[in-house]
Amino acid sequence: MNYTISENRLVKLVEKLVHQVFPKFNKEDTEVMTWSNGDETYFEYFDKVKGGRPFAKYYPWKSELILHEDIFFTLQDYLGDELMTVIIDWFNGEFEQDAESINY
Repeated sequence: MNYTISENRLVKLVEKLVHQVFPKFNKEDTEVMTWSNGDETYFEYFDKVKGGRPFAKYYPWKSELILHEDIFFTLQDYLGDELMTVIIDWFNGEFEQDAESINY
Protein backbone atom coordinates (compact mmCIF):
# COMPACT_ATOMS: atom_id res chain seq x y z
CA MET A 1 0.00 0.00 0.00
CA ASN A 2 1.12 3.51 -0.72
CA TYR A 3 0.33 6.25 1.76
CA THR A 4 0.50 9.96 1.23
CA ILE A 5 1.38 12.20 4.15
CA SER A 6 0.80 15.92 3.84
CA GLU A 7 3.80 18.19 4.19
CA ASN A 8 2.32 19.77 7.30
CA ARG A 9 1.90 16.38 9.01
CA LEU A 10 5.40 15.37 8.00
CA VAL A 11 6.85 18.54 9.56
CA LYS A 12 4.88 17.85 12.76
CA LEU A 13 6.24 14.30 12.82
CA VAL A 14 9.80 15.59 12.42
CA GLU A 15 9.15 18.17 15.15
CA LYS A 16 8.09 15.42 17.56
CA LEU A 17 11.15 13.35 16.63
CA VAL A 18 13.56 16.24 17.18
CA HIS A 19 11.95 17.14 20.51
CA GLN A 20 12.06 13.50 21.61
CA VAL A 21 15.69 12.86 20.65
CA PHE A 22 17.02 16.36 21.45
CA PRO A 23 14.50 17.75 23.97
CA LYS A 24 16.38 21.02 24.56
CA PHE A 25 16.51 21.88 20.84
CA ASN A 26 13.41 24.05 20.82
CA LYS A 27 12.57 27.74 20.93
CA GLU A 28 12.10 27.86 24.72
CA ASP A 29 15.24 25.95 25.79
CA THR A 30 17.67 27.16 23.13
CA GLU A 31 19.76 30.29 23.40
CA VAL A 32 20.57 32.11 20.19
CA MET A 33 23.77 34.13 19.92
CA THR A 34 24.73 36.35 16.99
CA TRP A 35 28.34 36.17 15.89
CA SER A 36 30.40 37.79 13.19
CA ASN A 37 33.67 36.46 11.82
CA GLY A 38 34.76 39.11 9.40
CA ASP A 39 32.35 39.51 6.51
CA GLU A 40 29.75 36.97 7.60
CA THR A 41 27.30 37.09 10.47
CA TYR A 42 25.69 33.92 11.77
CA PHE A 43 23.44 32.71 14.56
CA GLU A 44 24.49 29.94 16.92
CA TYR A 45 21.88 27.84 18.70
CA PHE A 46 22.78 26.04 21.92
CA ASP A 47 21.32 24.77 25.17
CA LYS A 48 20.61 27.64 27.61
CA VAL A 49 22.31 25.72 30.42
CA LYS A 50 25.71 27.26 31.17
CA GLY A 51 28.23 25.53 28.93
CA GLY A 52 25.33 23.83 27.12
CA ARG A 53 25.75 21.78 24.00
CA PRO A 54 25.71 23.44 20.59
CA PHE A 55 22.83 22.46 18.32
CA ALA A 56 23.28 24.39 15.11
CA LYS A 57 24.49 27.46 13.26
CA TYR A 58 22.47 29.43 10.75
CA TYR A 59 24.03 31.63 8.09
CA PRO A 60 21.27 34.00 6.92
CA TRP A 61 23.17 35.42 3.95
CA LYS A 62 23.56 31.88 2.54
CA SER A 63 20.24 30.59 3.98
CA GLU A 64 22.22 27.60 5.25
CA LEU A 65 21.50 25.58 8.38
CA ILE A 66 24.54 23.77 9.79
CA LEU A 67 23.54 21.15 12.36
CA HIS A 68 26.03 19.89 14.91
CA GLU A 69 27.50 16.72 13.42
CA ASP A 70 26.03 14.24 15.92
CA ILE A 71 22.57 15.81 15.58
CA PHE A 72 22.75 15.69 11.79
CA PHE A 73 23.76 12.04 11.63
CA THR A 74 21.32 10.95 14.35
CA LEU A 75 18.41 12.57 12.48
CA GLN A 76 19.68 11.16 9.19
CA ASP A 77 19.64 7.67 10.75
CA TYR A 78 15.98 8.15 11.71
CA LEU A 79 14.77 9.97 8.60
CA GLY A 80 17.03 8.91 5.76
CA ASP A 81 18.50 11.24 3.16
CA GLU A 82 15.18 12.00 1.44
CA LEU A 83 13.50 13.45 4.53
CA MET A 84 16.41 15.52 5.86
CA THR A 85 15.03 18.52 3.98
CA VAL A 86 11.99 18.41 6.26
CA ILE A 87 14.36 19.41 9.08
CA ILE A 88 14.71 22.74 7.25
CA ASP A 89 10.94 23.28 7.35
CA TRP A 90 10.83 22.39 11.04
CA PHE A 91 13.77 24.70 11.86
CA ASN A 92 12.27 27.61 9.91
CA GLY A 93 8.97 27.24 11.76
CA GLU A 94 10.52 26.70 15.20
CA PHE A 95 13.06 29.54 15.02
CA GLU A 96 11.41 31.85 12.45
CA GLN A 97 14.23 31.68 9.91
CA ASP A 98 14.47 31.16 6.14
CA ALA A 99 16.95 28.31 5.71
CA GLU A 100 17.02 26.68 2.30
CA SER A 101 19.79 24.11 2.74
CA ILE A 102 21.12 21.84 5.48
CA ASN A 103 24.56 20.51 6.23
CA TYR A 104 26.78 19.48 9.12
